[in-house]
Amino acid sequence: MAVPIVGFTFVRNAVKLDYPILEAMRCILPICEEFVVVDAESEDETRDLILSLDDTRIKIYPGTWARARERGHEGYILSDNTNIALSHCNKSIPWAFYIQADEGFHEAYHPQVKAHLEQAHADQQIQAIGFQYRHFWRYYSKVADEGLFYAKESRLIRNNGNVLSWGDGQSFRAFGAHVMKDGQHFLRQTNMFMHHYGWARSPQNMPRKALALDMIYHDDSWLKERGLALNVEDAQPWDYGDGGEPNFSLNLTAHPKPYHDRILRHQAEGWVPNQFHVS
Repeated sequence: MAVPIVGFTFVRNAVKLDYPILEAMRCILPICEEFVVVDAESEDETRDLILSLDDTRIKIYPGTWARARERGHEGYILSDNTNIALSHCNKSIPWAFYIQADEGFHEAYHPQVKAHLEQAHADQQIQAIGFQYRHFWRYYSKVADEGLFYAKESRLIRNNGNVLSWGDGQSFRAFGAHVMKDGQHFLRQTNMFMHHYGWARSPQNMPRKALALDMIYHDDSWLKERGLALNVEDAQPWDYGDGGEPNFSLNLTAHPKPYHDRILRHQAEGWVPNQFHVS
């Protein structure tokens, strides 16, 4: 019998900032009993967007954002909202699958998730399951150079109250009776890949998201010192450099199926230079 999973995430201003929250959720919904989404005080139609999935497994709860800058400039507001979502996960479901609003997980890995969970669930010392990462840089055919971003992170965790998001919400740590000691007996690492699409945006679209993130980590004086815009209207198109040569498959099926329409739409807009195909 498969070990039950509850999915969870949070998002803010998915419409205004063009976060692919629906695509991310649909990547893991097929293997989830329930799915918790926290809307962190969005100022747009984010809630309606999520409701458009019309799935009774999805539960939406309010998050917090008013104190984003008061929480310091380490991005703590991100783990705050992640933990709010986690707190609403049904505790009768033993494992929770976290996916961020700009991540993707290929459906081909679904059987492996179930297999890894069966083994991890039987070992009470294992508190989390880790994934490899591909960070796409500007294009969907370009993976960022190794070392530019994190290479591994935990995304499947025991839903027992002992494992919590920390820092800027990038990963999880075990507390209480399951304190992590150099990773021993805490994490089961796998060869499954999570795709991160946060930097796969047009140069015109990227400044809006970048400014939203900069305002979490830095105050206005920091932005002014570096000549960065304090509002989107004044932002210049994002400079990706030359973008780099394609180093990932142009076969559309190499990406999670829920992202196919988004990739093709961006290709039609003209800023994705490579012609994806299906074979």
